[in-house]
Amino acid sequence: MHWKNTQLAALLPFIFVSSLMAQTEPTVTVYPTLAPNVFGSPSFTPWENNSLSALQSGSNTAGDPSQPSYYQQIANGALIPAWLASDFPSWKLQANPGAVFGPAFAGELGNRLYFNLHIVGNGTEFSLSQVSFQATSSDPGNFLGFSVTAGTYNYSNAFVGLNYGPDNTKGTGDDFFVTSGLNTQLVDELFARGSGNAPTVLSSDPGATDDERISNALAGLPSSFIFQGDYLLSTTGGDVNGSAFVVVSVPEPSTVIMACVGGAGLVLVGMKLKKRRRRKIRMAKAS
Repeated sequence: MHWKNTQLAALLPFIFVSSLMAQTEPTVTVYPTLAPNVFGSPSFTPWENNSLSALQSGSNTAGDPSQPSYYQQIANGALIPAWLASDFPSWKLQANPGAVFGPAFAGELGNRLYFNLHIVGNGTEFSLSQVSFQATSSDPGNFLGFSVTAGTYNYSNAFVGLNYGPDNTKGTGDDFFVTSGLNTQLVDELFARGSGNAPTVLSSDPGATDDERISNALAGLPSSFIFQGDYLLSTTGGDVNGSAFVVVSVPEPSTVIMACVGGAGLVLVGMKLKKRRRRKIRMAKAS
């Protein structure tokens, strides 16, 4: 019995170290979210600010729901409708968004899907330079796929680091945010708008109206696909992954439903569209 107690005592440091290592592995959490178009949308920066506010407060929403800058996370694995970025006014597949959704949406240029990022070091300091990203879509051509290599991201108002200070305790007076400077600066926590992508439709595309151009763009998309974002944090203790995905449903061209405002309120009108066909899918610049 004495030998067993001695042996157990010898093992205790190893048990403690193993437990400590399990507790201190960083956590990488990813949140899909639909955003305004970063390329030209007047509400993108307010939306971005709302996304950072929500991530820092632990909320899944932020802002005014009646505005295009409203931020709302999408559940991992959720089924969602397709989205398009455009160079003409649109929002959630509707042209003339000021008439459909209200004056605040009049200048919007479609949407993009982003994968927000929240990393907690749990005692392990890290830098933004150690973060990489891979986007993939499940169609054979991986048409939404792109990657961001480690060392590419930089601290900014969209990629915000938090250092807990010399006392290594969050919420005390020596905490400080990192929003500029070298991407190798060490932090204890990261809040990031992240990266995203979108298929795009242009005013120069075939079609007599913007609604028809949107319909033609949808006709070139797969009927359904999975869009996934994966972040990798590479540390001296090993790699830590975080990922999320959405299942995207693309309306059949013959059954797309357009919401429009009529004299009696909200009316659903069926749009007769062209038969779905294969066409080259133009991508908005990944960001």
